[in-house]
Amino acid sequence: MTSTTSDTSGTSPLSATRASLSPNTPSPPSPDEASLFYYGIPSRPRLVARSTTNVWATPTGPEAYLTPKEISPIGLHPLREIWEHTVGPAIIDYLDSKEVKCTSLDPVRIGYAGEASPPAIVWIGVVPGTLSAETGVEV
Repeated sequence: MTSTTSDTSGTSPLSATRASLSPNTPSPPSPDEASLFYYGIPSRPRLVARSTTNVWATPTGPEAYLTPKEISPIGLHPLREIWEHTVGPAIIDYLDSKEVKCTSLDPVRIGYAGEASPPAIVWIGVVPGTLSAETGVEV
């Protein structure tokens, strides 16, 4: 992520954004998290924002490594029953109202490779470079 403003306070724009959010608001991902969170997914997507307050930590130590992730179908999940006619269209309308340049919107499971039942998420793809982390958190 790049910034076009200069910051003389000694904190980065990302740090300032994190500090201004309530404890229940997800923070923008760090540069490492943005580029490494989806390690293992062939298209190498960047994480722009998330809906959880969980903070990702870069693996450290002498045996630090990233565990690959994979995408799988949502399968039998209550979201399937309401996706096509209710939830999907409502999300599209909302994203359109916020002028998000969405490229894909899918209920999927994303988890660590081999995980028996990874969490179900709503995957929102955007045109690269069109949505900042800060705006992604707001949306």
